[in-house]
Amino acid sequence: MELVKPGKIRQRGSIKFFKTPAGSHVIVLPTCSVPHESLIPENWHDAQDVGHMRRVTSVTGLKELGKPGKHLQILDLAGKPTTLYVKSPERLFHSFGELHHGNPWLAYPDSKVLAAKLPEGDIRVEKQAVWEARILLGLVQGGVKAEEPQAILVHADGTREVVTKKVNRNVDYPLNPSRIREQLRSRPFRAIDAGEHNLIPTEHGTQIIDVNRWEFPPFSDTYKKRLIEAVLEEVEKQKKK
Repeated sequence: MELVKPGKIRQRGSIKFFKTPAGSHVIVLPTCSVPHESLIPENWHDAQDVGHMRRVTSVTGLKELGKPGKHLQILDLAGKPTTLYVKSPERLFHSFGELHHGNPWLAYPDSKVLAAKLPEGDIRVEKQAVWEARILLGLVQGGVKAEEPQAILVHADGTREVVTKKVNRNVDYPLNPSRIREQLRSRPFRAIDAGEHNLIPTEHGTQIIDVNRWEFPPFSDTYKKRLIEAVLEEVEKQKKK
């Protein structure tokens, strides 16, 4: 698979793989800090959809085996309660002039824009999960504070999701976007959609979340080109209806 591990990430451990009872493949990342059983969808309890532009599931508990209706809190490897976020690729895009210049990320469509809802399982769409994880790993490698990726889920139907660990907000600490921007100047990423809505104040400093739209040129260029091709194909289908 195309997930390259940066040098400092390799020091944390290797990528591990296992298969769930339902046939999903779990790619456990070196930054994973929860037990592997927490990454199995069949084990999840209290899973709620909290997404806006894509499906994002908040998972706070695990089923307790042999005890129907009972559940356990998710604990990380340090024994601290945590929440997982399971993030699907974006599937709803909008045709506009910018799309032809390499920007399909238009969050606010108007009446003149054609919507393109891409089918699940198209690898051109599903690769978003891989690149989101890859960019998060790169941020960790560079010492930029961001949510830590736990795993990539590859389901039997071809859909993919990235699992991250919740960043705990602390309103007593100020948001410092200028510090993040300064750190990113020396990184090889294009921080698309890196507004304050993607930053969270924590006691460990301002942290980045939701980097799904970011780019890592030139490595992500081919993936981005294919994603745009998929959007344009769907737009043409809409025009013919």
